Amino acid sequence: MGVVYTLAINNFKALKEGKTEINLKNLKKYMQNIKHRNSVELICLDDCSTCRVYVDGFIYEDISSFDEFLDDSVEVYRYDFLLGFVEQSKKVYFNERNVEKDVCFSLSLDKKGVSDQIVVVFKDKVYDFTSFVDDVLVYDSLEELSNKKVKEIQEILQ
Repeated sequence: MGVVYTLAINNFKALKEGKTEINLKNLKKYMQNIKHRNSVELICLDDCSTCRVYVDGFIYEDISSFDEFLDDSVEVYRYDFLLGFVEQSKKVYFNERNVEKDVCFSLSLDKKGVSDQIVVVFKDKVYDFTSFVDDVLVYDSLEELSNKKVKEIQEILQ
């Protein structure tokens, strides 16, 4: 038990101190570890070269490790059983001066740590943020993830 606790604390400290590279695979876990009351949100603007974390609506940090961890080739979808993958519409964002900015990518977590139910395609990998309990799962294609989703739904319906 003590070993698991030590490993978890060291991993959290490494993320907080910037020792661990933040990527789509560990992004949800990173955001869940940020203390918040209502929400944690990552917003990447323009071509995804600049990202900020907001906690309960206020800027949490401007971490350089978020800069350029994505680019404008990122695609975001939601999964619908009947329609399959549907492209997620981009969020509207107004900066501190009330100027509308283009949102390239965003991810929100609620007060229970549940993230937006999205699927992200980036650099030939598919990142599944749709699970309430699992970490982000990574697939090689949307087809592979789609087959898994159909299989899960069929198992539930039986």
